[in-house]
Order: sequence, then structure tokens, then C-alpha cells
Amino acid sequence: MKPSLAGYCTDDVQWTFAGDRVLSGKDEIRGYMADTYKMPPKFDVEYMIGEGDYVTAVGTISLLEENGLMAELKAFVIRK
Repeated sequence: MKPSLAGYCTDDVQWTFAGDRVLSGKDEIRGYMADTYKMPPKFDVEYMIGEGDYVTAVGTISLLEENGLMAELKAFVIRK
């Protein structure tokens, strides 16, 4: 069985959506995902950059909203 996304995160994880919001901790991220991803999102990775222990993935996440319209999220997760 695959771990959930939260299984790949530290307890004090932070997701920063540049210009929008910051989610702090696994519970806040789980709540966001439960509200946002009613249907599984589609991930398209355009390219990845790796150096040492870090990998940056650039791409798009597309999801179907409840009203039937497509939405797209572009976010940058920034570790300070």
C-alpha cells in the first residue's frame, strides 16, 4: 500500500503558494487537499532539476472543480 502524500512530509511541513497562502502542518495540508481535490488531480511535470539532496519539479496540476470547470494550480514550495 502506498503512503499518502502526508507520509512523505515532516510533521511541521509548510507549503507556500507564492502570492496566495501558506499551509502549516500535516492537518492543514490534509484539510486543503480534502477541500480542493474532490477528484484526483492530473500532474504534468515539464522538467525536473536535481542537485544533491534537492529536486525541483516544474509543471502543472489540473483538477476538475465541482461545477465542472477545469482549474489549474501553479505553486512554488519554498523551503527557508
